[in-house]
Amino acid sequence: MSVYSWWFVSKWVAADGKFVGDLVKWVCMRTSLVTGITGTILTNADGIPIRSTMDPVTTLQYTSYIVPIALKAKNFTYDVDCKDSMTLLRIRSRLNEVIVVPNGEYYVIIVQKICVD
Repeated sequence: MSVYSWWFVSKWVAADGKFVGDLVKWVCMRTSLVTGITGTILTNADGIPIRSTMDPVTTLQYTSYIVPIALKAKNFTYDVDCKDSMTLLRIRSRLNEVIVVPNGEYYVIIVQKICVD
């Protein structure tokens, strides 16, 4: 599943202000089938995890660091051009890549291992 598919799916997470539980379960199940993806986290705008495929300690660790960074990146994008908005944030380290897809009230955070050849 491509990164742009995640963006599309995140647009339906909070359809009409309601939480779509079946879609979230489908996304978590679908990501567990993709090789290289370590985990998927769905969190609200305050950084409180709603659903995760990772253990609770790791989930809290990722959300406590990633959500403030995503919020700052979102505000930076708005400050640079108020007509533009952030649709995707990719953070890469030596071992992992974190993909953050914001959607108003929610963030979809995907953690994947980097393949080193």
